[in-house]
Amino acid sequence: MKVSAFGAIFDDQGRILCVKRNYGDRTWTTPGGGIERGESPFQAAQREAYEETGYRVEVEHLIGVYCLPWMDDYVLFFRLRILGYDGWQPNAEIAEIGYFQQNALPQPMKVRTASRIHDAFDRIQGIVRVFSSDLG
Repeated sequence: MKVSAFGAIFDDQGRILCVKRNYGDRTWTTPGGGIERGESPFQAAQREAYEETGYRVEVEHLIGVYCLPWMDDYVLFFRLRILGYDGWQPNAEIAEIGYFQQNALPQPMKVRTASRIHDAFDRIQGIVRVFSSDLG
């Protein structure tokens, strides 16, 4: 089973931070990745956010759990609060970062990623969503 922690980081204008992957399908998503051995989901979300964006963050709350049972893949999605910023440069993992309004999300983006982002904009907490195998 693969369990990942991703985070929703908002700026003062209410826009969400997205990152564009520099590998695989090169889609846009929110900062996040796999939980490492011995690491809590909170630590993973904080570490991934920092590694991918340069933002030091803390977890505010769980937005939801997003399940792809056919892939044995589970995403824990947290709202994160910015504590500080240490700068960022494009690298082998992340090509771009940027803040976006809900009605102007960057493309390409997977439908399930957009679903998580819309839940964050809608201030949902504690939801569980199960995606079918035909959803991108």
